[in-house]
Amino acid sequence: MDQEIIISLKRELAKYKAIALGSPDVILMTDGKEGNILEVSPSCTPILGYKPEDLVGKKFDILFEKEASNSPEDDNEIRMFDLVHSRYVKKADGSFIPMDLFVTVDDLNGQKVVLTNFRDVTERVEAENQIRRMNEELKNLNRTKDKFFSIIAHDLKSPFAGLLMLFDMLLDQDINVPEADKLKMLGRLRDSSKAVFTLIQNLLEWSLLNMNSVKINPEKINIKSIAAEMISLLTPVAENKNIGLVNEIGDDFYGYIDLNSIKTVVRNLISNSLKFTPRGGSITLRAKKQDNEIIISIIDTGVGMTQEQMEKAFIAGGNRSTKGTDNEKGTGLGLVLCHELMVKNNAKISVESKLSKGTTFTLILPEFLEEKSNFS
Repeated sequence: MDQEIIISLKRELAKYKAIALGSPDVILMTDGKEGNILEVSPSCTPILGYKPEDLVGKKFDILFEKEASNSPEDDNEIRMFDLVHSRYVKKADGSFIPMDLFVTVDDLNGQKVVLTNFRDVTERVEAENQIRRMNEELKNLNRTKDKFFSIIAHDLKSPFAGLLMLFDMLLDQDINVPEADKLKMLGRLRDSSKAVFTLIQNLLEWSLLNMNSVKINPEKINIKSIAAEMISLLTPVAENKNIGLVNEIGDDFYGYIDLNSIKTVVRNLISNSLKFTPRGGSITLRAKKQDNEIIISIIDTGVGMTQEQMEKAFIAGGNRSTKGTDNEKGTGLGLVLCHELMVKNNAKISVESKLSKGTTFTLILPEFLEEKSNFS
């Protein structure tokens, strides 16, 4: 009788081995009582890196020691039969691989055994992650589209309505407009046209940035020269409001950043300070070095911001465009564009402000080091 049991047992084992040899999955047989590994299919070596003899006699849960934290199951559940479990399985080299486990309990001549098929699902998991990333990108594009149309409907429509009204008044021969008033109207046309141009410029740059159509090419940039160039560009605006623009940045400050990005950021920040600084105020640009970084400060004596405004300053749609101290029109996009450009350049932007005390915008960007050859 014992001999018949042995023969039957060998037949059953031969059947399981034949199944294991023909399967592309890793198949483990464990005893149902202690969880010791009895048999391992040869496919374990190319998939998990273990030789079968490395695992035979070991506890089943050795494959899940210090398992990746995002694994959805716990070790006790894997012994339930006729269920599929998604697990991260430990390879011989210590790394983890996502696998589906198909667990079945069987009877081998009165002995309870557990058969577990391990199927590599790396490609599926990568595909699912890619789908999630694409879905997130689509959501971002939809948010960009919604903001884009919101700006067109509100911030772009309003100044054009004013422009058309002024043009109609100037061209209407039935209306006798004194020369002095004509000059004032032309000045308003000029200011409105500038505001529309700035809005379109920021809108295009922001849209291209969100569609990943802007190439970021970091290089050695002299910060003082960029500040000087942007100050020169905006000096007429500053002189019109009697606002002092002061460049206190030293000659030896070199950042590692995209040229167009830093120009756009500094231009927008100075423009923002000019807009919200009363006549007779000042805007100062400073820089310092710290831990292989360049820290640039743009400090104004403007009207300041509330805590809520600071928290929403860099969020698209967070703050509605508000008029400046001389009723200047804004775009509602300048600070958002600055933030996104800084992120693209592995740099940072922040704001500190107190109402009636002024605002300080801080830029932190990588310092150019002579040995730096790659942007990372």
